[in-house]
Amino acid sequence: MRIGIIGSVGHWFYALNELPRHTVVGIAPGFAGEGMVAVINQLKTKGIEPPVLEDWRALLGEVDLIIVNTRFDLNAGITAEFLRRDVYVFAEKPLAITLEQLDILEAAQKDSKAFVTAMFGIRGEPWFVTVREAVKGLGEVRLLNGQKSYRMGNRPDYYRRMETFGGIIPWVAIHAIDWVHVLAGADFTAVRGLSNADFNNGHGEMDVTSLCQFEMEGGILASVSADFMRPMSSPTHDDDRVRVVCTEGVVEYMKGKVTVIDKDGERELPMLPAEDVFEQMLRRISGENVGVSPEDSFYITRVALMARDDAMK
Repeated sequence: MRIGIIGSVGHWFYALNELPRHTVVGIAPGFAGEGMVAVINQLKTKGIEPPVLEDWRALLGEVDLIIVNTRFDLNAGITAEFLRRDVYVFAEKPLAITLEQLDILEAAQKDSKAFVTAMFGIRGEPWFVTVREAVKGLGEVRLLNGQKSYRMGNRPDYYRRMETFGGIIPWVAIHAIDWVHVLAGADFTAVRGLSNADFNNGHGEMDVTSLCQFEMEGGILASVSADFMRPMSSPTHDDDRVRVVCTEGVVEYMKGKVTVIDKDGERELPMLPAEDVFEQMLRRISGENVGVSPEDSFYITRVALMARDDAMK
């Protein structure tokens, strides 16, 4: 398969392990001045040294699959261009930063022979796979809590304007929104969002704390928090947590451990093997029903944008 890469802002590296099995025909920035050095250097670790193009449009008509992860406000338009040419797209989340962008992108998907998969790569992390499988043995899900906490650091200029950033909910909280959707096995029936930009260390309009609340099918309740307030002295950049309350037990992930409390008491669970979300996308192209579906990619993006819009009222 002929593959191209546009941009360096997001999580393109989820595809890194699979790329040597294919032909990377070229890489390009998504906007003027976007640095591609990190992408170039990581590709070299796999023995891949593709041409570096000045304009991503040079990849139109040259690839079967494109990896899109440039500035947040540009991803939707670029993705739509390739879908209209029946090219598969592995795209950074959120797929769009406005509902209007998302509607246009969905129309492009509907008319395409290809599809887009969002980079919900945490679905493949060992801890998430372990929680997902543990929940299956604990009866009915009733309540879920998800947390995403990041170091703030010094973010690029496009984070400082909502029109180019999109907000902490569609950029960060969206991961945990995806988690609760997968773990509950239910859709959302009510969406509420809150966010705040205070104490953002001079980052303009960038919101740095958020809270989402959800009602789900079957009376399931869920909450998701996301923040950029993790101290720089923390041992890791991020602090992901999830708690799932079921009728026959509770399973939690935090600080690298998955624990369960059920009829047999409390114990730590051994981690299950990781799943490669990009490899699963390639299998989906071949007809298998695995991994992140195009439907989930759009659905979770829409829910995140609805929560963001509610927070902006």
